[in-house]
Amino acid sequence: MQPIIVEKKKDAEEQLVVVSAEKAKADEIRTKVAAEQADAKIIADRAASIRAKCKGELDKAIPIQKEAEAAVKCINKGDIAILKKLANPPKAIKPVGQVLCMIFREIPKDKIEDPDNPGKKVLNWWKATITLLSDTQITDKLVNFDNSKLDQPLIDSIKPFLEREDFRPEALKQSSEVAMYLAKWIYATE
Repeated sequence: MQPIIVEKKKDAEEQLVVVSAEKAKADEIRTKVAAEQADAKIIADRAASIRAKCKGELDKAIPIQKEAEAAVKCINKGDIAILKKLANPPKAIKPVGQVLCMIFREIPKDKIEDPDNPGKKVLNWWKATITLLSDTQITDKLVNFDNSKLDQPLIDSIKPFLEREDFRPEALKQSSEVAMYLAKWIYATE
């Protein structure tokens, strides 16, 4: 063999080794990219699922929120003035005021005689309700209420009220339309 041919053969073999090494690196990168693409697809599929679930929840929540806003807009200052004048409101109205106070963290500062248990004192939720309803911005506060303020302990404390038949808006309509509208708002905030 001639020396030039031997050198060319040797160069070709070296280049073949280099190409083989480069191909192996490329194959390794291709495998990693394929794995990353598979992971990215899983993440994208999860995100699409979450997006669809959120859209579904939002589609359910928007009509409820609109109903709550409409209910609040039905309440006028005269209606609130009537409620505020009630020194001893109908029994059905008091729990609505109590839940409203709980939601807005308007906790009573004084106690009264418990009508159901003489000799025992209970928080004066009605006085706190009157204080809350006396706020000139109460309608705006109801419409613009941020539901994220409802933490789990608060939700747990108002849940028993929401399960009562006499707390349902339809039942409250007989006692007070304002209480009915406020109850609708309370159910919508849940």
